[in-house]
Amino acid sequence: MVIVDGYALKIDLSQYSIPGKLHALQWRDGQGEEEYTGEIPNKTIDTLASYDAILFEHQRQKAVQDLPEPPPTHQELLDLYRNKLDQFADAVRGRFLPGGTTVEREYVRVAQQTREFIDNGMQGEPPSGVADHMRRYSVDATTAVEKIRQVELKFNGILDTVRSLRMDGKTALEALPETANEAEFEVEFNAWANQMDQFKDQS
Repeated sequence: MVIVDGYALKIDLSQYSIPGKLHALQWRDGQGEEEYTGEIPNKTIDTLASYDAILFEHQRQKAVQDLPEPPPTHQELLDLYRNKLDQFADAVRGRFLPGGTTVEREYVRVAQQTREFIDNGMQGEPPSGVADHMRRYSVDATTAVEKIRQVELKFNGILDTVRSLRMDGKTALEALPETANEAEFEVEFNAWANQMDQFKDQS
């Protein structure tokens, strides 16, 4: 470990010529002291010339670490903002089906049962999805079917619109030039996210 002005770096000292049993080197205001282990007495020094190579390596490594992080590449930005668009679309859909994918599958199943019930002329026992609605809201089969269909049409309409915006948004992001920076990606993302954000009705 080499510490210069409080900045510690792990440097392999095996490749440098340093005194045996040297434990530490203290340096302040042009004066230094070599500290040794065992019974070897410490030694006062007034030059760091014999340690120049180590100090140079410390400076080199510190300079590398101090370099600013390179900006993200075009592909990295594209992947980032396409993913953000997917996540935003998921959040918008979640306003209408807050239970997530499990509830969405349940809605799809109930809607399918309802359509099949309608196709069969609503004859016989209502399917479980319709029957559940009848019990929950104390309504007859016709009213339950109408309500389920209303919810299905409303959700499907929103789902289709959000999907269209998500797909068109990705196309727009992919059309940005290679020179586009993160701020330009953010502007394009916001333009499409704001359109999806209009769907706030949770009823």
